[in-house]
Amino acid sequence: MLNITVTGHGLNDGNHVLNYLTAPHVLIWSAVMASCAIPYFFGAIPLYCKNENNEIVPYIEGGK
Repeated sequence: MLNITVTGHGLNDGNHVLNYLTAPHVLIWSAVMASCAIPYFFGAIPLYCKNENNEIVPYIEGGK
C-alpha cells in the first residue's frame, strides 16, 4: 500500500496520511508534491483530485 504523508498549511491543520482508503480520489503526483512542502521553507502545494466527471479539481477534505 502506498502511503503519503502531508502536513497541513495552517497552525491548526494536522498531518494526514493519504492512501487509497483515506483519500481515494487524490492524484498521486499532487500528494507527492505536497509531501515535499516544508512549512517556512517551501510553500504549500494544493492537493488535486478527480471528480465524478473525471475532471481534475482541488481536493477538499471531507467533500465529495
